[in-house]
Amino acid sequence: MSDKHMQRQINLARARSNKPLHNISPRAQQVAQPQQSASRRSAFDVNADAARHMTNVHRGAQPQHSNAQHPQRRQMPPDVTRATQARSGGAAAVRGKSKKQENKTLMITGIVFAIILALFLSVWAYYKSMVNKGSMGTLYNIEGVVETAPEFKGKQLNLLVLGIDYSTEDAVVRDPIGNTDMILYARFDFENKTLKMMQIPRDLCVGDVGGSAGKINGVFAHTNDTQNRVGALAAVIGQQYGLPVDNYLTIDMDSLREIVDIFGGLRVYVAEAMDYAGSAIPQGWSTLTGAECEFFLRNRKQYATGDIQRLANQRYFYSALFSRVRTATWQDIVKLMPLVQQYINTDLDITNLMGVAVNLLKIPSSNIMICQMPVSRGEPYNGQDVQVLAKEETAELFNQYFNDTETPVTVASFSEFDWPSRGEGVSGANVQWMNAVDADGADQEGATEDSLAAASQAAAEQAAAESAAAASQAASTPAA
Repeated sequence: MSDKHMQRQINLARARSNKPLHNISPRAQQVAQPQQSASRRSAFDVNADAARHMTNVHRGAQPQHSNAQHPQRRQMPPDVTRATQARSGGAAAVRGKSKKQENKTLMITGIVFAIILALFLSVWAYYKSMVNKGSMGTLYNIEGVVETAPEFKGKQLNLLVLGIDYSTEDAVVRDPIGNTDMILYARFDFENKTLKMMQIPRDLCVGDVGGSAGKINGVFAHTNDTQNRVGALAAVIGQQYGLPVDNYLTIDMDSLREIVDIFGGLRVYVAEAMDYAGSAIPQGWSTLTGAECEFFLRNRKQYATGDIQRLANQRYFYSALFSRVRTATWQDIVKLMPLVQQYINTDLDITNLMGVAVNLLKIPSSNIMICQMPVSRGEPYNGQDVQVLAKEETAELFNQYFNDTETPVTVASFSEFDWPSRGEGVSGANVQWMNAVDADGADQEGATEDSLAAASQAAAEQAAAESAAAASQAASTPAA
């Protein structure tokens, strides 16, 4: 029988009975052996060998071991061994690749984090450099400055806010020093989330203490301690009224115009029509530009009560400003930062300053109180029209809102400096909570333009009549 004929017999036997090679004749096995090299055997042949091995074990045949040191290890066919090695090598390659990718991801993450940190530190350093730090003076180790009691430190902050007016009669030339025409004493209570503010009238008489010209707004400008103007003013406040001051913040009044314009104007309630020196604002609600807000805040000469009425008007500005700041965007903040550098000076570091700002935004308007230091009109001092402290009313105000100790404030608690009053009555504390200030004029929100124009016209006519009467009186008075 030829080899080709024998091969056909083998294939036929496999197809019919699927019998393994050991059931074929020895001659057939010799013919088939060369055709089944390890490198060319099919998966079917490998499975058949494995099945035959398991059959022999089941029948009691003893497996042959090629490795005497490992009698329990079964020698796998070459194809299986190579396949296993290929798979394990592939898994190792995958693991190696995965580890490289992980290292690469970590490296990229680290670089990105380093870049973000560098940017954050750069921005922080930039903003920190923009704050004018303490160039107006210091409050530490200054005789007369009252410190916050130890039990309240960290729980409250007593901040002296000063609006400095550098304007002069000449519209071009600025006063190189300026007067503190806005003096606001603010107490932040961080535990109870409250803010209590007290307006101190600019014309309050304090005598010649510290080289001042008699009025409290002149202490800053005329003090003998020219290197520490804020410290001199804080010392007067501590000595005469016993109020602790922890830090200060000064604002150039000229900045208010630019701040308002950055916000696109402020919607402010005007309680009484204004008309003075060519500027006019009608009574009611108006969206004021920066220049109009400046006039609104500074105007006092058209009022019989002067600065007292101006303080009342300023409350409406504070209310409008607080409302607008609460809705400020990051673009607004970016635009404001150059103004911070140019117009604001404080001894608070940038961290504490930002902390105060954040806490302020968290305080609801119903927890923000504003009042005025009680005063009455005094006799002229060095030829100046001044206000004098109403001590009884001030003691009552302090005990209710600014005294956290068990020792009550009395008239004797204030300094011995005294100046006679004209007896025309007391301008009281006028305590208001900011939500009540917000509500003022709400019933006039829908006022028509005609009614506002009529109110403005009436105010202008009244101002003209008063001006004519004053001119007539001056003409009839004989010269000295």
